[in-house]
Amino acid sequence: MFALSGSFRLKVDGGTEKTEFWLRNPRQGVLIDRLIWRELDSFSQGTVCMVLALHPYDETDYIKDYLEFQRKSVSGTQ
Repeated sequence: MFALSGSFRLKVDGGTEKTEFWLRNPRQGVLIDRLIWRELDSFSQGTVCMVLALHPYDETDYIKDYLEFQRKSVSGTQ
């Protein structure tokens, strides 16, 4: 994930550890692995966020409920 222009905050949660990144340099990005909860906020005006993925988007690949995420991250299942 990259901020091509502008900036934003990326919060990542692996179930046991939480980290924040401020993305504002288009030459630096963050790799988000499987079973990581992420939140984006604090967008500056005109921000463009680019996300690269290995596979086409499939809605069923994503967990949209934080409690479900917590259950799966504790058990290690996807």
